[in-house]
Amino acid sequence: MSQVRILPGAHLRPTATLCDTVVCSFTGLRGSGSPYNACYYTRRMPSANGPSELWRLSPPDEVATQEGRDLAAHLPKIIGELRHNPNSLKYAYDERESALIAAYDAGSVEQALLTASHEDLLADRQAPLVVEWLAEKSKYFDERVWHELRIAVGVAAGVLTGRQAVREIIGESQLHHWRRYEEGHTEDLSRVRLAQVAPKSHCDLWANLTMLVELRRLRHRDQPALHDTAVRSRLEQHLHEHPEAWTEAMPWLLASSKNSHGYLDSLLVATVAMGDSRFRKAVESAANHPHLAIRMPADGVLARAEGTAEVELSEHLLEIVAGVLDGDRRRIQAFPQPLAAPTHTWLSHGPLENLIKNHIDFSLVSFSEIVHLQGSAEEDVLTTRLLGCLEQEFSKIDTHMEITTPHAARIPEISLAQRPVRKSDERAIGADIGLVITIELPQRLRVSFGELIQVKKSKQLHGATGASESWRIDIKQLNDIIEHSPTSAYWLIQKSGSVLCLPAKLLHAITSAKTGAHSVTNAAKSITVRYTEIRHAAIGLSQYLRDLLIGMWVGSRSDLTLSTASGANDRIRPMHILDVAVRIQEGDDG
Repeated sequence: MSQVRILPGAHLRPTATLCDTVVCSFTGLRGSGSPYNACYYTRRMPSANGPSELWRLSPPDEVATQEGRDLAAHLPKIIGELRHNPNSLKYAYDERESALIAAYDAGSVEQALLTASHEDLLADRQAPLVVEWLAEKSKYFDERVWHELRIAVGVAAGVLTGRQAVREIIGESQLHHWRRYEEGHTEDLSRVRLAQVAPKSHCDLWANLTMLVELRRLRHRDQPALHDTAVRSRLEQHLHEHPEAWTEAMPWLLASSKNSHGYLDSLLVATVAMGDSRFRKAVESAANHPHLAIRMPADGVLARAEGTAEVELSEHLLEIVAGVLDGDRRRIQAFPQPLAAPTHTWLSHGPLENLIKNHIDFSLVSFSEIVHLQGSAEEDVLTTRLLGCLEQEFSKIDTHMEITTPHAARIPEISLAQRPVRKSDERAIGADIGLVITIELPQRLRVSFGELIQVKKSKQLHGATGASESWRIDIKQLNDIIEHSPTSAYWLIQKSGSVLCLPAKLLHAITSAKTGAHSVTNAAKSITVRYTEIRHAAIGLSQYLRDLLIGMWVGSRSDLTLSTASGANDRIRPMHILDVAVRIQEGDDG
C-alpha cells in the first residue's frame, strides 16, 4: 500500500484502502492532553489518467471522537467565517486545527493572511499577521500545504530576513525586534525556520524590499545611501532574473505598495508601461481581486501605465524616475545621463549636443565669408581655414557649459585641435584630414579611433561655369582612402561656403558605375560628380561631426586606420590631423 504523509509531526495511521484511495487519520493531543482523532483525508493516488491528486475530507461519521467530527463538519463554515474575519486565524485555532484548516483550503487561508496583513506589510508598525501566524501555527504543516502557501511563506520569511539584514547594517538598536509571538517563537527563530521552507526567489524579493523600505525610513539617522543604492540594484537584478516571483506575488506587492515610499508604484508602472506582458497580465488579474485594497492599486497601475495621453504618461514616468533616484547624488551627477530624454548620441545631454551643433554651424558662417573672399585659393588653404574656424568655435563650448551647468553636475571637456603634418612629409600624404577621436569617461567609456577625410571644393570655385555645382574626384585617391578606412568620407565645399559630407563608398559606387567595375587599363584618372547625383545622400558638417563621428557611427579602431589618421604611418599621412576629445578627468566626481 502506498504511504501518504499528510501532517508531519502528528501521528498518522492508514485506516482503509479503497481502490486507488488511501485514507489516513490525524491523531493528536489537545487541551488537557486527551487523544482525539481530528479528521480524515483521502488522497487519490496517481493513476493511468494522469498524475493529478484530488483531496477531500472523509465523512464525519468515520471520525473517532465527537470533537473531531464537529471540526470536520464545520470546516466549510470555518472557511466562510475566515473570509469574513481573517484575524480569527490567529486567535480561534491551535496549531493542529490551523494545519487542518490550511490543508482543507490553503487558498482561502492565503487570502485571509493577505487581507489581514496588508496594512502592516513594510510599515514596521507591528508584525504582520502573515508573519505571526506562520511563526506560531505552522508546526504541523505538510509539504503540500507549504507549497500552496509558498507565496505567503516567502513574504513572511523575506520580511524577517530583511529586518535582520538591516540590523546588521545599521546596528541592533536602530530597528527594534517585534515582540515574542508566543513562547518559543522569537523573531530570529521564526526567520530561520521559515527561511528553510520558503522559495528562495520569493524570500529574496521580500527581504530586499524590506531592506529598501527600512533603510529609507532610517536614512535621516545614519544616511546609508550606498546600502540603499545596493538594494535597489539587487531588486532590479532580481526582477530581471526571477520575474515569476514578482508576478506570482503581485497581489501582495500591490497591497503593500502604499508603504514602499513610492518604489513599488514606480517599478510596477514603469514595467507595465514598457510592455512587459507577464506583468500586465498579473496586474490585470489583480484588478479583479475580491479585496478592494488590491483592486484599487492594480487599477491605478494600469491607468498610469496606459495614460490618458502620451504626454501625461511620459511626465509620470519622469516623476517616477526622479522619486526613485532622488538622494543618490552619484546618479544625478553621472555623465552620460542614461535616464535623460532621448538625444542624438550616447552623450545623452541635450544642451551639450545642441552646443556642439550650434558652434559647428557658427564656424561655417565664418568659413563662408572666407570662401566668398578667397574661394579661388587652393583646397589645402581652404581646408586649413575651415579647421581653424572649427577649432575656434569648439574652444567656446567648455566655457559655455561651465557657466550654464549646475555645479553638482558632471560635464565632460570637449576639445578640437589641429596639428599640421610637416612639409617634408607631403609626398607621403594620401588624405587631407586625419580625424583622431578620443573618449575617456572613467568606468564608463574609453576608446580611441581614427577616420580619414578628403576635401574637395566646387569646380565653380575653380572658375568653371554652369548652373549646377560639381566636384572632381581623383579615382586613385578615392581607392586609397577607402582601403585605409572603409567609413572614410568626403567633405565637398560649395560655392556658398557650405560643406556637404558624403561617404567615400557612395562616390566609389558612382565611379564604378561610370567607369565600369572591371575597367583597369583604360580607367579614367578622375570623374566629375554633379550636385544632382549626391544631393539626396549629402548631410551637413554639424550632423556628420556630432552624430556620426562623436556618436561613433564612423571611424575605426584598427591599427591601419588609427595610425594613418594620427600620422604615425610612414607610408601614408594626412595633410592635417584633427584631434577631437571628450573627457572627464579621473577623480572628478562633482
